[in-house]
Amino acid sequence: MPQTELRNFEDPVVWYSGGLYHIVVNNWSQRKASHLTSVDGIKDWKFQGLAYDPTKDFVRYTDGTVNRWHKLERPGVLIENGHVTAVTLAGGAGCCQRPAEGQRRARQQGHRHSV
Repeated sequence: MPQTELRNFEDPVVWYSGGLYHIVVNNWSQRKASHLTSVDGIKDWKFQGLAYDPTKDFVRYTDGTVNRWHKLERPGVLIENGHVTAVTLAGGAGCCQRPAEGQRRARQQGHRHSV
C-alpha cells in the first residue's frame, strides 16, 4: 500500500470471498479508500488499488448525470452466495453535474442527487 498516515484510516469493512480476505478502509485525510487482500486475513495484506475516490466521476447515469461527492465513507458490502453483489456508501456535500438539456427531464423522472 502506498505510504500514508495510518492513523487517518477509519470505517474498515472486512469480508471473505474468492478464497481471500478483503478489507476496504477509508482514509479521511485523503478522502479515498484502499482495497487490500490477504490469504489468511492476518498478515501479508496486498494493496489492490483504490476502492473508491470521490474526486473521480464514477457515479454516472445513462442520461449523462454525474454525481460528485466531497467525501464518501462508511463502506458496507452485501454478500450473496459468497460473492459481493452490492456496495453501500455514505456520501457528503455532493453536487450534481448534468448536461443542461437533461436537467428538466431528470427532475420530471424523479432523479435524486444521491446514491
